[in-house]
Amino acid sequence: MWDLEYLLLFGVPNNKTEVYGGGTRVSFPSTDRAASEQHLRVWTETWARIHDTEAPAPTVRGNALIARVAGSRFAVFGLPLHALIPVHGELYYYASMCASDEELWGATPGAGPWSEAPAGHSETCMGLYRLGSLATSGGQGWSAARLEVLLTDTDVCGGDFHYFSSKRFDPHRDDYVAGIPDLVAEVLTPNTWAHDRGDRKQLFARVGVLHFWILDPKRLTLECYELVEGEYRLMNVFREGDTFVP
Repeated sequence: MWDLEYLLLFGVPNNKTEVYGGGTRVSFPSTDRAASEQHLRVWTETWARIHDTEAPAPTVRGNALIARVAGSRFAVFGLPLHALIPVHGELYYYASMCASDEELWGATPGAGPWSEAPAGHSETCMGLYRLGSLATSGGQGWSAARLEVLLTDTDVCGGDFHYFSSKRFDPHRDDYVAGIPDLVAEVLTPNTWAHDRGDRKQLFARVGVLHFWILDPKRLTLECYELVEGEYRLMNVFREGDTFVP
């Protein structure tokens, strides 16, 4: 059984734990309904104990079980188990920085409690970084790769690449980056592609990111989306051998 306290401290396998609308959501695949229901019961009891309150009985909705306690929601939908836990955006930002600080963990480079991206991901991100450096070399805006950005007071998301024009960039509010990028690019991985095409894409549209790119290192494709009336519209798909003009 996954222990809730361990997951809160060290993260969840195969999830991008970020903040959407004031909460961080994590999901767990399962092939055993009984095990999922047992996790739901234990996690609800653990969360209630942490907050010094009573654990409620779950609500039944069709084949779903949903338990709400101390502002959080734990649920079983069919087989998978889901948790939605409220967290302040600034608190999440600093916690994520600590998680990737090798000096705090006494670890050798690359041996901390964070997941390594598969082959092809890092190389693609480096290509984006080089493209961003060329785009901003004349002082036109600012770009960065693999960065956590405070989009709103309740939304924190770390895209693989960001570009800010000067008019949309608040470079440092205290000591972190805040603002709405003009462009966010995501490089797909087997563990995160559903988040990139789902929650994260919806979040970027909601906060007003004008352009969204999805790069697939396995298929060698680049999908370019543009924000039109609050939704992303696919404007172009580039494949290996195509001439790319940003």
